Amino acid sequence: MKTPRALTSIFRALGIILVLAAVALVTGIPGYGARDVQFRSFERDKSRLEMSVEKAGREGDRETWERMVEGGKEALQAEWERDAETKISRALLEEGNDPALRTALEEDRNEARAEWEDAAEGLISKAEGSWFARANGFTAPGFDRAALERAVRDAAQAAKALKGTAALAKFDEQVNPVLDDQVSEWERALLAREDTLRARGTELDAPARAAFETELLAIMKEIREGYRLDRFSLVYKARNGVIADMIIDDESLKFQSLNERADAAGERIVSQTREDLKKEEARILDRNATAPKGADAKELEDAAKRRDEEFTRMLERGMDAWKQAQEKLLTEMRAWKATSEEAFEEGERAWRDALNRIVRARDEWRERTVGEMDAAQKAWQARQDELTANRGQAEGDLGQYNNVQQTLWQESSQDYTEMMHDGMDAWQNAWDNAAWLNEKAEACDPKGYLNTLQQQGLREFIDPVSGDNIFGKKADELLSIMWASYHSDGDSWRNTVLPQCTITPRIVDTIYDEETGTVTEVYNVTLYAEYRWLKKRVTHSGYAGEHRHTHWDPKFIDETFVFTRYTNVITNETGNTNKTRFYYYSIGNTFWSNQRDTFKSTIASTEADVLGLFSSSTAAHPGYLTNSNGDYGLYYLENGALEKDPYLMTQAEQSFELKKQDMDFWTSRFSIAEDVLKYASPELYDDTNEYAPGGMREGAAVTELRVNERRTAMDDAKRAYDELNTRAQGMVTEMTNKQQAVNDAVALLDNQTLKDEIDAAYIAYRQEQDALKEILARTPAASNADIMAEMANYEISLRNYTSAQAKYQAIETQIRTARNALQETQATYTQYMDDAADAYETYRTAELNYERAYAVWEYARTPYLMDSTLNAGGTGFQELTGIPVPDALENYNYIKGLYDEHDTSFQEALTALNDQKGVEDLLGNTGYKTARDKVLLALENITDPDDAVQILATYHAECAALRENGGYDKTLVLRDEASVLSELLGQAKTKFMELMESGSKDAATTYESVYRAITDLLVNDGSGTDVGTLTVNELLKQSTQFQDDLWDQQSIELTLRENRWGETANYIFQRGDIDWNGRVNDTVNEWKKWRIEARNEIAKGEKEWEAAGRGFQTEMNAWQEESSQTAGKRAQARSEEELKKKIAEYTKTLKKSLPGAMDIEIDADKIARKYATNNIAGLGVLTDSAKQADTTMGFTALFDLGISTGKYKAAFDEQMKTYADRMETMQTVRMAEGAYQAFQGMLA
Repeated sequence: MKTPRALTSIFRALGIILVLAAVALVTGIPGYGARDVQFRSFERDKSRLEMSVEKAGREGDRETWERMVEGGKEALQAEWERDAETKISRALLEEGNDPALRTALEEDRNEARAEWEDAAEGLISKAEGSWFARANGFTAPGFDRAALERAVRDAAQAAKALKGTAALAKFDEQVNPVLDDQVSEWERALLAREDTLRARGTELDAPARAAFETELLAIMKEIREGYRLDRFSLVYKARNGVIADMIIDDESLKFQSLNERADAAGERIVSQTREDLKKEEARILDRNATAPKGADAKELEDAAKRRDEEFTRMLERGMDAWKQAQEKLLTEMRAWKATSEEAFEEGERAWRDALNRIVRARDEWRERTVGEMDAAQKAWQARQDELTANRGQAEGDLGQYNNVQQTLWQESSQDYTEMMHDGMDAWQNAWDNAAWLNEKAEACDPKGYLNTLQQQGLREFIDPVSGDNIFGKKADELLSIMWASYHSDGDSWRNTVLPQCTITPRIVDTIYDEETGTVTEVYNVTLYAEYRWLKKRVTHSGYAGEHRHTHWDPKFIDETFVFTRYTNVITNETGNTNKTRFYYYSIGNTFWSNQRDTFKSTIASTEADVLGLFSSSTAAHPGYLTNSNGDYGLYYLENGALEKDPYLMTQAEQSFELKKQDMDFWTSRFSIAEDVLKYASPELYDDTNEYAPGGMREGAAVTELRVNERRTAMDDAKRAYDELNTRAQGMVTEMTNKQQAVNDAVALLDNQTLKDEIDAAYIAYRQEQDALKEILARTPAASNADIMAEMANYEISLRNYTSAQAKYQAIETQIRTARNALQETQATYTQYMDDAADAYETYRTAELNYERAYAVWEYARTPYLMDSTLNAGGTGFQELTGIPVPDALENYNYIKGLYDEHDTSFQEALTALNDQKGVEDLLGNTGYKTARDKVLLALENITDPDDAVQILATYHAECAALRENGGYDKTLVLRDEASVLSELLGQAKTKFMELMESGSKDAATTYESVYRAITDLLVNDGSGTDVGTLTVNELLKQSTQFQDDLWDQQSIELTLRENRWGETANYIFQRGDIDWNGRVNDTVNEWKKWRIEARNEIAKGEKEWEAAGRGFQTEMNAWQEESSQTAGKRAQARSEEELKKKIAEYTKTLKKSLPGAMDIEIDADKIARKYATNNIAGLGVLTDSAKQADTTMGFTALFDLGISTGKYKAAFDEQMKTYADRMETMQTVRMAEGAYQAFQGMLA
């Protein structure tokens, strides 16, 4: 039967369509869009280049510096080039080695390289300028230290001779000229050195020069500051000594008269008088007043007369001397009295001044201490304000962090549902396609590729392995043999038909290798050679055979050759025209079988992730509803700390943990109070007390060392936390930018024109598809013209829809890329925040250790606290009764009371934890139990998917009611609902796949609907009431609650410290004020006592002086009388001796009678100095207490979602894109197959 020409053209068209469809089945549709290559910026390499610069900075010569810096730069530059080349190669590999794309990428690389090199050169230039300034050995000029020291020493010595401001003026007068001259000379020398170095800097380029100038200014500032401190240590130490001498009066006021006493004055006067008289007597006695030897009577008389006259004059002179001595004594007595009165008045003034000085000192102390208290209170308020501001910042940071976690959850939960929903659809279609293709492959005509060839094709067939024309060559050999045989018979034979050879392939086996995608065809090939000849035959007729007849009888000669087991191999590299339908069906079946298995695996792993959200806590599955052991309940590590696994607690568990966290806080407060008590009262503890080993309180050096070491550790921990927290907060801007990129890409999908284009193309495509199905199914069959026309329309609609869909897919790719970048940044931000939280916890521990050490140190250095039982200064002035003493024991008892109070609440929470309801209590609720049992049985025999979905919705609503109004713990309800839905999810998937694999596709679809509904209820129902969203929201609330509690504790801690400070400061002020008032009263009492004693002493002195005067008069009179009665030399001698004796007795008596206790010292000035200069302490170290309070608000209880579906979803999307492209191809194939079958029916 011959095939009509029209049908032949139709078959040819169908054949092309099938081949193209099959090719598309294998290769798929290529992707769209180009990759945006981002070359590495200099910021990434900046720190490493800075390290090279820093290392080079230790070198002394410029050549070495330049070599080391350039070496570091070149190493980074080479690494940059390798990275850029890798990115370009990858982009070209992914997008195709397009010359235009390569050119564009090279231009981008050159631009990025130039930017990198400019930035590197800028950094190096600045570093070079700084290094050059330091490397030139710029040092400070010297100065004449010895001359300045001499000037200071001489000025201080000169100032000692003066008092008050005059002393200070004298010091400045002598020192300032020397100092000014030296400073001027030093500055000139410094500026000269600066000019020299600046001149050297002219060889630098502009950027290096600018850095050089900046560094030079810094060096000049350092040198000037060093010189200032050097001068200060020489000059101002001595100057301060002069000022101190001005303020402090080292002389005490004495009640005296020119440093003399009455007895001393009397003794001095009498002694002088006697000395004068003795001289006069000696002069008279020694004078030659006697007559010479042998003198006459007259001469003797004259001599006697002269002697009498001399004695008379001597007596007169003696009396004058005694009177003068008496007058002098009276003058001295009057001077003594006047001086005593003046001294008394001076003493009064001194006492009054001393009292005023003490009162002023007290008032100044009050003013200073009140100022210190006011400043300290402002500092405390500033710390409170700072704490409030920091909390606001921390709350904002926590809100940002929680928003990131919620965004991650929303995207991840959406990814989960898409992967499970779409994955299930894809699995179903992949399974259906694989089954269909397998059926087609099995039903395929067993003829192999050789069976499709005509004789000419077989003769021209080239073996793909050897490259030989094996069948054509063999046929030629066979025919040549036959040809040779013909010629050997001579003229007896005649050829009437050319030699022919028929090649007949018969396939005996077809083998398909799924792993390699190779089809192996095994043939038995027979070559049949046919040659037709005429053999001459002569006959005779007639009687005698006279008629000769020549006959050519037909003669068929054939030769057969058999080639057994010829193997033909079809691979992907085989030309499309050499591939069979069996090959295409087979590799299509393999592809869709692999797709089926891949999606099945994807669904399984996604399900595992989803179910792992609620239980089985592992590194891959956070298990929000179970602890890390996969159990319910709090789980503690060996060190007693709660594990950091994200776990949604019940209300009782959360309350217990909050109370436990609260107890940790009060335990720390208690430990601080006890440390102070151990230091303050070692007698209350045994010898193991670390603050008083062996019962002896530790020395000041030990206390200082401890607080300094712990301060260093705290500062280091704080610095580490600040760096990590800054790093985390620095990611916020990057996240915002990447979120905007996602939003911009999503906005593109809202383009109504694009939506309309896609919708219109899809509608047209489905219409043409339905039309093609309809025309192929007509009975009687449609004409070939109609079929071909509809096929053409279908092809056009498919191309239009594919083109529109490609635009949409390009935007989806852009969104997916932006979301992946955002999720990576969010994951990095989360990790940074986790790192910062760990660092903050370390800092809190270090801060507590420091606070414990500081509390002891502060207590040891706080006035009065170590001697609070003593009375205030002031004899019998006022006891300290009524003043609350903030001693260590009192504070210990106060904190212990708070500790015990909170411990009671903790024990109550522990009891509630042990008595909390479990999941089994839920089953006691009839309504819940009924809904739960019904939903667990709902999947046994589904006839209507809507009924099953409704049962699920009813159960979900019952769970919601229990959570909100049923009096049951939300966490318990979520646990059981997650458990029930997880069980149902597995059942629905298993049932669905079993039905699909058994061929019950319609029944399987019912379970697919239920599977979708369960998935939504578990992770994303679109309304935020699914189990996953509720769990995550509760976890974020839980985390925030714990964080708020920690922040509240910090506020409490600051308030406790401020209150303790207020109590101590108030006590110090009251205690100091009492001491000052006592000292004022002491001064008044001393003044009164001095006044009484001084007056008594003056009165006593007056009496003694009067007695001394009278005694002097008596002595003088006695001397006169005795002297006037003396006559002759012998009498003269006796009178002289008697006078000496009398004066000696008088002197002795006078010394006994004059005041012997007239040395009345005035001690007011000494008391004033004592009370006014040894000031009672103010707040002391308490002035800095507020500065030691911690106001850092960090994070220690962050909830980490622990999941990121970005990469997995990206891989899934790529898989779905391949699936979608191949599904369109598969639809075309099945359409073409339908058309082919229709034409086959037309031929039947």
